Amino acid sequence: MAQAIEQTSDEALCRALARGDERALRALVERHRHRIYGLLVRSTGSTADADDLFQEVWIRVVRAAGEFDATQRFSPWLYRIAVNLLRDAARRRAARPWDVTTDGALPEAGDGAPAPDSLAAAGQEAEALHRAIATLPAGQREVLVLRYLEGLGEREVAEAAGIPPGTVKSRLHHALRNLRARLSPRQEEGALG
Repeated sequence: MAQAIEQTSDEALCRALARGDERALRALVERHRHRIYGLLVRSTGSTADADDLFQEVWIRVVRAAGEFDATQRFSPWLYRIAVNLLRDAARRRAARPWDVTTDGALPEAGDGAPAPDSLAAAGQEAEALHRAIATLPAGQREVLVLRYLEGLGEREVAEAAGIPPGTVKSRLHHALRNLRARLSPRQEEGALG
């Protein structure tokens, strides 16, 4: 039976979830856990906030499963729920700046491990990039995170964000231009490309 669930499409699992099948929910959470949680952490800069939002995403999926249009793809629908929750959370904490946290963990030493000074430099560049992303307007930050950090295509970003594809392209253009203005040329080359 477990093998049948593993081979079932997300859309079919969502229909099963709408009928109350808890195994379908577990399968969907397992399939999408890393990408959705990663999006939430990168967008909030906080694992505590991401934990809360992650649970809320799945609560909303359960509540809305019956409304899911199975002729559409599940993944953009799921991202749209997560993006809407991120927007709501951002509005609630509008007075508080978007904090970027790092856990400070270093890989264990071993053959081929990078030198500590190169790890420190890479960490500083990553932190500068995250801080620059944090200063972007919410719409630009949202499409940038979905496109480049989550790896969604422009069409998927448009579906997830609920905006036209042309708006995605425009926001990405402005976001990248703003990042270039905020980052030094050396950091930009290493971080973006």
